[in-house]
Amino acid sequence: MKKFWLLGMLPVFFFSCTDKDNLVSSDLQMNRTLDVKDAPIEEDALNIYETLNTSFVSTRSGSKIYPENYGGNYLDENGNFIVLVVENKKDLKSSLIIPDGAIIKYCKYSYQELLDVMDVLVNYKPEKNEKIYDNFPVAFIDEKLNRIVVQLVDYSETAIKEFKEYVSDSDAIIFTKNESIPQRKKESPDWNIEYIPAFSETLDASKPFLAGAPFGSISIGYRAKRNGEAGLVTCAHWLKNGQNISINGNVIGTVTAWVYSGCVDACFIKLSDLTYEGSNTLYKYPGSTANGEISTEIKEYGVGFTVNKIGQTTQRTWGEIFSVAEMIKDPDDNVVFYPVTGVKYNCGNGDSGGIVYSYVSSTDTRYTVGVHKAHGTYQGNPCGYYTRANDIKDKLGVSRY
Repeated sequence: MKKFWLLGMLPVFFFSCTDKDNLVSSDLQMNRTLDVKDAPIEEDALNIYETLNTSFVSTRSGSKIYPENYGGNYLDENGNFIVLVVENKKDLKSSLIIPDGAIIKYCKYSYQELLDVMDVLVNYKPEKNEKIYDNFPVAFIDEKLNRIVVQLVDYSETAIKEFKEYVSDSDAIIFTKNESIPQRKKESPDWNIEYIPAFSETLDASKPFLAGAPFGSISIGYRAKRNGEAGLVTCAHWLKNGQNISINGNVIGTVTAWVYSGCVDACFIKLSDLTYEGSNTLYKYPGSTANGEISTEIKEYGVGFTVNKIGQTTQRTWGEIFSVAEMIKDPDDNVVFYPVTGVKYNCGNGDSGGIVYSYVSSTDTRYTVGVHKAHGTYQGNPCGYYTRANDIKDKLGVSRY
């Protein structure tokens, strides 16, 4: 069985990081006597974001059709919701609807132009030139900059020239340095885990696997059903399809759906022993302030919004989304992940598979957002990546309950 360690990019995905960071926050960095609640979503801006998103036409496949003068959107540091309009098309009559409360800023590139460039990068195959393919393991749309950031391992003028000649010479691309080469570790095919009860006096013993709970070397995402059968959702990169999961030598479930490519790094474990049925209660780690129930309703968020994550290593952390259109590669298997979401939250080895959720304070509701995939760095600070719950639902054929 494979476990991947993908180390040190900017941003990059890998499975070990530190807590030394002021950009992101976690329970571990706080006075544990404080009653700190989940980091809340920006509700006023969220209403504007959802209004904008529902105005876009969707195709039968679920992808959106963006107006040609639309450049993107983001929540800025002052809490203002920004809608980008292409400057040389600002007078163009189109289907773009600017919601009340949004602030218009002008940009150079349409969002569709940026997506088209990303498609070129994502579809560049190692067969064309393996050296060039391996040299850009990370790329993403930065909506605040209205550009595409491409990470190069070899950041020389020669490498940049080769990229422009053989991959894309779009002037929408910004090149930055990628700091190290990914590595990989392998796991054994048989997985026996230790069940670790939550640090809570009110734990329902009949449902021991809570959202974000430890699960061997990784963490639980959330409970779900597939074909009417109960199970658990976590990351795919530690497990394989058909693999049995045991506790103290007793098989409790089997991986029956597994996707490790495209927009998803996730699997579904069908439980044969419902003593270990999952729960929508957040797992409570020693000293952690995390508590509450996770709603089965799934939400998606854009750049600048805040989400929370719970996993066994860094416990509960939270941070700002910096990209919703990120490409990261597993160069060992030539697997490309796109699109995944990049977030400025702290994370580490063992957090993989943990639940990502949002918190709406006005209703005290925690919505399902996704499953933590990996960690890396963004502008020199720790960051993480997650697979969106809606993509998991579609690709694995699962539903929340």
